[in-house]
Amino acid sequence: MAKSRNKWKEYTYYLAILFIGSVALNMITIIENDNAFNTLNIKSNISPSLTINESQILVYETHAEIVYPNMSWFTLEPTGSMLPLANTGTYMLGVNVTDDNELHVGDIVTYNSESGEYIMHRIINISNDENGTYYILKGDNNPIADKNKIRLNQVVFKVVSIIY
Repeated sequence: MAKSRNKWKEYTYYLAILFIGSVALNMITIIENDNAFNTLNIKSNISPSLTINESQILVYETHAEIVYPNMSWFTLEPTGSMLPLANTGTYMLGVNVTDDNELHVGDIVTYNSESGEYIMHRIINISNDENGTYYILKGDNNPIADKNKIRLNQVVFKVVSIIY
């Protein structure tokens, strides 16, 4: 009986270690990629940069307004790539981006992919090559980064607000 209890304690110990490791891995939200797609360094808890300031948010008894030029709203398609942040049908507000300096690691953007689909993912790395600045993106719920370098001319919106 004592041997089976010791085995049970040993199994419990290993299960606890696996559980703690799993929780730790699930807490990592961003993978920053140093060389576009080669060396991965884990970086956690990167939030989008601030775009709208307090003076641009107006709240009244009957409604609220965000005053910002060239703002648009859109919803997500049912891919699940940005769970748990956003789900199918979540409303987003986005602004047009005209300069690379407006985008930062952690920002969420909608871009026009090479296949013509609009994809909303988070910027996990910004780098330069012979063609200029490019962005590496990844869906928060995806295990790996998107395979292509994204250029500013592909970015349709920078997400500035999520409405649940």
